[in-house]
Amino acid sequence: LYIAETGNNRVQILDAQHRVVHIVGQGGTRPGEFHNPRGIALDAQRMMYVTDWGNHRVQVFDTHGTFVRAFGRAGSGLGQLKQPLSLFLDAEGRVVVCDFGNHRVQMFTTTGQALFAFGQQGQGRGEFQHPSGVTQDRAGHLYVADSKNHRVQLFTAQGVWLGSFGKPGADPGMFDLPTSLAISPEGDVYVVDKGNRRVQSFRVRFAPHPKPAGDQP
Repeated sequence: LYIAETGNNRVQILDAQHRVVHIVGQGGTRPGEFHNPRGIALDAQRMMYVTDWGNHRVQVFDTHGTFVRAFGRAGSGLGQLKQPLSLFLDAEGRVVVCDFGNHRVQMFTTTGQALFAFGQQGQGRGEFQHPSGVTQDRAGHLYVADSKNHRVQLFTAQGVWLGSFGKPGADPGMFDLPTSLAISPEGDVYVVDKGNRRVQSFRVRFAPHPKPAGDQP
């Protein structure tokens, strides 16, 4: 179990019995130090990737919590970051980062080479207002929680817009600041609807308006 302890500027690693195995990091700007760590992802070798929100970078650690490398720095150019929030390793082994403050998603290699970015600030198709969560289904489609546009947007693995669902509100299928999401083995999409204090589940078939999972067709 890996816990990003944002307020204490560290990551705690626990074993199956919930015993602390490693404590990684402390407050600061040097390699291995954090300013509000937020997202955690593991690669196939169980290397740990952590979004270092206030230092505008991603840091990488080995299985013992030893610092390996960092990539990204403050800015808006390709490979630069502004308040990176969540991240994950996709099916192609790329590091996918929600570049929260730059209103986009960026793709990196595991060594930190910037590949491409998609999205910009706005309310149109493929545009974002503070993207905060990202994941991928078995078909390779990317799902991005577009928090302040109160929707989830769908893209190909290359960042081509496919569709979206959700709008502002409190009714089923509506959102108030969706912040993170996950996909079950059955393909249901679970979205943390922060402002409405709930989690919603959807079955997405790339229809214009997917229905909540509990609804009948």
